[in-house]
Amino acid sequence: MLQRSATICPPARLATLSAAVLSASLSMTSGVHAEGTDLFTLSAAATVLQDSNLFRLPSNANLPALIGSDSAAEQISITSVGVKVSKDYSLQRVELDLNLANYHYQNFNFLNNTTNNYSAAWRWSVTPRLRGNLTTDRRETLNDFVDVSSYQQRNQRVNVTTRLDAVYGLGGAWRLAAGAEEASQTNPQNQTAEADTVSRSLDAGVRYVYPSDSQWAYTLRTVKGSYRLSASQVGVMDRSFEQVDHEVSLRWIIDGKSTANLRLVSQNRTHPQFASRDFSGLGASANYNVSITGKTSVAFGLSRELGSYQSGFSNYTQTDRLSVAPSWAITAKTLLRMSYGYTKRDYLGAPNALLANSVDRSDILRDTMLSLDWQPQVHLTLSAALQDSRRSVNLPNLDYQSTTASVSAQISF
Repeated sequence: MLQRSATICPPARLATLSAAVLSASLSMTSGVHAEGTDLFTLSAAATVLQDSNLFRLPSNANLPALIGSDSAAEQISITSVGVKVSKDYSLQRVELDLNLANYHYQNFNFLNNTTNNYSAAWRWSVTPRLRGNLTTDRRETLNDFVDVSSYQQRNQRVNVTTRLDAVYGLGGAWRLAAGAEEASQTNPQNQTAEADTVSRSLDAGVRYVYPSDSQWAYTLRTVKGSYRLSASQVGVMDRSFEQVDHEVSLRWIIDGKSTANLRLVSQNRTHPQFASRDFSGLGASANYNVSITGKTSVAFGLSRELGSYQSGFSNYTQTDRLSVAPSWAITAKTLLRMSYGYTKRDYLGAPNALLANSVDRSDILRDTMLSLDWQPQVHLTLSAALQDSRRSVNLPNLDYQSTTASVSAQISF
């Protein structure tokens, strides 16, 4: 039976949408399993995606000068193969997920690429009271053109994250938690506002788990990171940073049909060389998922996120987002989903006082998606999606509108 998804669709971006189409079909594979069972699943998927505005250009853009073509429309064919393996060894569990995907662009074939992504996990346990995870994850994507304007060359982004964490039950409802993580982001081409980064973090906290499985938690996280700067970035950007986060979260199982997740985090990022690049503030999120009937559900989301964005006119972004995503299981084999997201992104913290009032960029993004998943057989899933994405900016020549349509098929055994 198809499972309703409570995922909120993020702002439309080419790489994100392509990956979402594939992952949507992959997540519905017949190899879905209960914890504690062995699993071996092979899968293959094919997607055809039509994008009306690949480079996210404004309607008045000089297309021949920018991209060497009269049209920014593109058809992308995506094929992938994957394997998932899970195996229990006494109290231990080992998981491996490998995926190889090929992206072929009909018109702008310099963007053709093949990605290899993987995730691996060791779900370890010493005793039922002391357990944790050792995980590693690699994701390779094409930098989307919402924020990147290198229209004549391919620019891949590779993110690798490795994490070790542990939870210890003190007895009763209390838990102690700790973790260590290393994350890296690399790009073959220089990024104006997001240089290549390596960060290492430590976190520790406490949780209280109720009999209903509701829980609240406090986490203290410290991060130390370094940037790899290009020649043009030296002198205007720092080579390193430190960040301290205090986070409080609540997972509230209201009843058998609804769940709420709340999160509040205080962030403080500092730079040893350029104090003008420092920023701090509050991030928060609230998500509410409710099953209206046995076949319908709705997910609501509200969030504020702070993120580094070091440019000549800003140090960081503040992104406020409101989203709603209803879903309807029309039959046991057919799932209809919709999502709408409204996002306001402000570019804040001008490093130069003279620019503080002269450049005050603010973006409004609106994204609407409709998708249909059909599983005619236990090993086969067919999907179709239609998405409209729009951005309006208070600065000239940054607005865009795009329509993306896709169909995909995925088989697993």
